Amino acid sequence: WNCVVYIIPARLIFSMDNSGPRQDDSEYAQRRYTAKSDGLKRIFGLKGNIMKGMQGDNTLRGIGMLLKGTKPNTPPGLGNYDNSCYQNSVIQGLAALPSMKAFLSAITIQFPNLLADSTNGALYDTINKLNDPTNHGQRLWTPSKLKSMSSWMQQDAQEYFSKLLDDVDKEIIRSASSINRRSGIEAVSKERGLAPNDEKISAKGMDRDLLQNPLDGLLAQRVGCTRCGYSEGLSMIPFNCLTVPLGRDYLYDIRDCLVEYTDLELIEGVECVKCTLLKTEESLDRLLSNATSENLRNSVQNRLKTVREALDEEDFADNTLVKNCQIPKKNWISSQKSRQAVVARPPKSLVIHVNRSVFDEYTGAQMKNNAQVQFPKTLDMRPWCLGKDLQSTEKKNVEGWSMDPTESMLPSDESLDGLSKVPYELRAVVTHFGRHENGHYVCYRKHPLTTIELKESDLGDEGLEKKSKEPYQTERWWRLSDDDVSPVTEQDVLARGNVFMLFYEQIPLLTKPTEAETETAQLPNDDLVSSS
Repeated sequence: WNCVVYIIPARLIFSMDNSGPRQDDSEYAQRRYTAKSDGLKRIFGLKGNIMKGMQGDNTLRGIGMLLKGTKPNTPPGLGNYDNSCYQNSVIQGLAALPSMKAFLSAITIQFPNLLADSTNGALYDTINKLNDPTNHGQRLWTPSKLKSMSSWMQQDAQEYFSKLLDDVDKEIIRSASSINRRSGIEAVSKERGLAPNDEKISAKGMDRDLLQNPLDGLLAQRVGCTRCGYSEGLSMIPFNCLTVPLGRDYLYDIRDCLVEYTDLELIEGVECVKCTLLKTEESLDRLLSNATSENLRNSVQNRLKTVREALDEEDFADNTLVKNCQIPKKNWISSQKSRQAVVARPPKSLVIHVNRSVFDEYTGAQMKNNAQVQFPKTLDMRPWCLGKDLQSTEKKNVEGWSMDPTESMLPSDESLDGLSKVPYELRAVVTHFGRHENGHYVCYRKHPLTTIELKESDLGDEGLEKKSKEPYQTERWWRLSDDDVSPVTEQDVLARGNVFMLFYEQIPLLTKPTEAETETAQLPNDDLVSSS
């Protein structure tokens, strides 16, 4: 309020209010601010208890509500008084994911303490309000608990997404740890014959699956040497958002970005411990064959034995090479290594972030990559997930992948047909307008509406037929630029080339009927009756 009073010119306020102080008044300078504030209150009708009621929700919000009307047939938007479009777009994207709402519901039931004054509780309450039909046409406001980043300066939507999900996970871990500690005390009390505390929650009754955020998945990363073929195996890396690269061309497909993200990457000049040991073994063999003195031969043989033991046991620790094998760091061999990261466990809700940040080669400053990115309505993640190696008879029908650093861990095109699909449905799109250092985020998302709330022109023939019978719930796409909400078509959404983040929900696959169910379904009605 103070900022508004200070910014608006006094001449404008006094000309509209006609009750400001006169400039010839000796106390004009002291009374000017108070007069401007009182004048604005009178102009907007904000005085007495009305101002006190709005104080906790920010006066600027109240003014915005007075200045802007509502649209009763549109989903609720999120107000923006502090440059918070990056927050609003992410929250709307999360609200479009059914599994996220179900997860937060289960978590707050499991941990009632998270309902009040927590990120989990605030996010769950906001998602419910955004999806509640009774809030249609309203302007909602992001609670302070979800404003974990300063929004007076331009921020990155993906960074806010990561910070928000990190706060959600930390609160759940703290609550689960607290329950486990109390359960431990209960167990000790029972052993000592003490009365248990009924108010404490037993960890045995906790559903561990509830702690699995639907946005969480696992990446399988393999790093290996292309010269000696050694790989340390797969390291599992958790993720809740895939940040895919973007090249310098004008037009891309998000599937091309996923191909580049999971492609085999060759890295030159990387130290390889096995190559170092093999090179040392070769040098010691040559030195042993040319040794003339007995002392030298014994010394070389002892050292060669240590090197071969390290190779046989695959003991490639730094201390083993430096202390036991007497190979200083400066003599380690550099080689070419390959790195590949693929999806090992796909999440229920998949979020893809398009990295549009590039560095100017001349100035070193960050710039925005304005390349257009296409994306599908349904996305099958099967080509970028660990699959079966059907080419090997030993591994046929067994989950496996190549550990050869020169080969890809992804299934070949020929073996894709033998793998189960991993289909996802597009639920929300976050776009960015403007430059790298500033701009505006807009969210496009699916939102449930009933036929009563839709115009007849939006329903089609099938919808009109159903509407004549009884109201039913459907979904359609909406453009949400903060609190400016308007309907759009699916074609409009898929044409958004300035996409920044994509929100997908996994489509559950229909299970195949068992042989018994199939035989039962084929029986005549008489047989069904007699058998029953």
